[in-house]
Amino acid sequence: MRRFRFSLEAVLRYRRTMEELRRQALAGIQQELVACEATLAHLAATMKRIAEETPPAWDTGLLLQREQYQQVLAQRIAEARVEREQILGRMDAARKALVTATKERRAVERVRERHYQRYLKEVAAEEQKLLDDVGSTHVARAAAERLTGENASSAARASVEE
Repeated sequence: MRRFRFSLEAVLRYRRTMEELRRQALAGIQQELVACEATLAHLAATMKRIAEETPPAWDTGLLLQREQYQQVLAQRIAEARVEREQILGRMDAARKALVTATKERRAVERVRERHYQRYLKEVAAEEQKLLDDVGSTHVARAAAERLTGENASSAARASVEE
């Protein structure tokens, strides 16, 4: 029996590889998002802690430092939020690319499945033909043996009668 061979196997492997690469890219972007959100949470917690601390009112230098630090933290928080939005945009694009890659892989897999089902039908037909040939050969041989046996019996009877 011949082996199943799919002519587009290289294309299917390529599509699987591309899907896996897209999945890995999405995972990397998700890790970036987690890191960015952790940074944002840390900055927000620091800002809250600084806001809750009240330095002595008589130390204007410390008050000025605190205000400048809060401004820097506010700037970093704003930058982290912008970065988070950019990451979310990249993540959306990566998710769409993964969906597209998955659809492309599934399309080739459906073609492969149809080819495989056709192959199975062909193999079953070949096996059935072989079984039919074996069966008809067996029937023909049995008929030939019966005829040969009858001829031998007739010849033996004819020689006995003579």
